[in-house]
Amino acid sequence: MSGFLEELQRRKVYRVAAAYIIAAGFIIQIGSAVLPAWELPNWTLRPVIVLLLADFPVASRVLISEQIIDYRVATMIKGSEVRKADHDIEPFLLDRWSPRAMSGEEISHEELMRLFEAARWAPSSFNAQQWHALYARRGTEHWQPFFDLLVDANKVWAKNAAVLVVFISRKNFDHNDEPSVTHSYDCGAAWENFALQGFQQGLVVHGMQGFDYDRARKELRIPDDFQVEAMAAVGRPGPKELLPEKLQARETPNDRRKLSESVFEGPFTSKS
Repeated sequence: MSGFLEELQRRKVYRVAAAYIIAAGFIIQIGSAVLPAWELPNWTLRPVIVLLLADFPVASRVLISEQIIDYRVATMIKGSEVRKADHDIEPFLLDRWSPRAMSGEEISHEELMRLFEAARWAPSSFNAQQWHALYARRGTEHWQPFFDLLVDANKVWAKNAAVLVVFISRKNFDHNDEPSVTHSYDCGAAWENFALQGFQQGLVVHGMQGFDYDRARKELRIPDDFQVEAMAAVGRPGPKELLPEKLQARETPNDRRKLSESVFEGPFTSKS
């Protein structure tokens, strides 16, 4: 419920209602002043007042109902609604998933920086923090160069993102310029924090490898001592009907393979 009230506040529903009340009061005040000048009886104003009072709840219900429908449609389900862990883990780890449907709405600078702040506190070898990120916001001069990097299959849904991000990592340590073997590993940890924080904020955060890595390096002027790791799309959730029909069927949290296929005690064991 608190999330819905916050959404009403974000969409300025309260302000619209307040503006309606102020406008109605202004109309009544003008009517009170005009009636004597026009020599009209006092009861003439009563139908106007009744109409304004009757229309307010109707307008409010319509406005709020539209927001309820929009809120329900555009609120992501949690992964725990369809996933089941084999061992007891924190629910937020199950809840995070990677939707594609986004509304095309903007997100604020502060909302975006909270994601990067979460990434900042990821584990890091020698605290070197080898990861870096480049981003482009919808409606800015940077958007099109970032968007053009994507393969067509990602463009069809990422076009509704609010932000596109390119994650990169420095291959050598800053303090001695020696190779950092775990630079990609550390960047992945930062990305995980970024994605988890985004989902906690009710945002779509979807990672991608479907883009032109060489073109990204050239057009975004990424130095040779940095590795281009991945891209991500960030935005507000939207109804899945915005997606192509083929993607609508996939717009649900997916499963994971069993631990026995990934984790081995002792030496490596082939699945075959």
